Amino acid sequence: MKKILICGATHGTNFGDFLFAKLFEETIKKENKDVKLYFTHASDFFENKLKLRVATWKELFKMDALIYMSGGFFGQSPNESLKESMIGFKIYYISGIITALRHKPIAIIGTGAGPLDRWFLRRAVVYILNRASVIAVRDIESYDYLVKYGVKKDMLVTSDTAQVIRKKTYEGNCNNDNLNKIKVLVHFSGIGREAYKDKIVAALQETLFLDDKFEYILAADQVGFSNRIDEIVDLFPKDRTTVYKYDEPESLLKVISLSNVIITAKLHVGIMGCTFGKSVLSFPRHAEKIIRYYRDIGYPERCLPIEDLNKEKAKEMIIKYANKNIIIGEDVLVKANKNLEILKNFINSI
Repeated sequence: MKKILICGATHGTNFGDFLFAKLFEETIKKENKDVKLYFTHASDFFENKLKLRVATWKELFKMDALIYMSGGFFGQSPNESLKESMIGFKIYYISGIITALRHKPIAIIGTGAGPLDRWFLRRAVVYILNRASVIAVRDIESYDYLVKYGVKKDMLVTSDTAQVIRKKTYEGNCNNDNLNKIKVLVHFSGIGREAYKDKIVAALQETLFLDDKFEYILAADQVGFSNRIDEIVDLFPKDRTTVYKYDEPESLLKVISLSNVIITAKLHVGIMGCTFGKSVLSFPRHAEKIIRYYRDIGYPERCLPIEDLNKEKAKEMIIKYANKNIIIGEDVLVKANKNLEILKNFINSI
């Protein structure tokens, strides 16, 4: 029985990170009955929803291989404190260092990277990746950062693995009751709350709110964040607005499938909207990796950091793009599927 350790962002309730854990686990188990999967860590949410097995410290030294799955990120948050960096080191890097020291195979599949300003994080990443069997990063910027830091191993540039998820899986379970209405999903995480209200919601009030064919779904993408929607719900047309309470990723995927227009500050709500062929407008905070994505798929004009946004610019973007869907090129989808090919080949090689 192969014992395989998976490392990713499985410590919270985030929509995108859950998608990756489920996707990687199901892909591995579907074709490999002789594999026993362990995760480096898991929140109660992940354990309850996916029944993940978390490796003990003793078990870390018995793993046959390690996979850094998509959703993980070799980087730092803006203004990250030393304490936060130390927590990140513990979550993401210790398992990689142990596996490398034991000379066991390591796969990096669809992760992002950079920037890494703290020397001990850079050293850890370079040490782990230079001992990896295969490396696939999700964008060229990640590749450039890692080369600059000192990674010598060959690296493939793919794309975000979440793009392999097909809309048809969910659209049959979530029908639009009124085809004459245009559904606008407004994803509110509470990030930059006042700016969100003063710029984005204010822009909606002077554009789409004036046309009663638009209906609104207010949603969060993490457990506990739904309460933050209360801060903005009264600003929306009462008779044309519903609130979605996030409890599991599959249900949010159905909501995305139902929607026509998606306004978001986060990465993977936007990615799934693009993958499903919706009109997506991204107004992120802490934006570098999100800007990369829209540039890589050929729609850089759909993403503007909220710090650089004002109400008039938001109005301009809403008017210009609300009726123009994003169509991801086949080349991007091929790159996303490449991650799963790499995963299957790696498992078979162990």
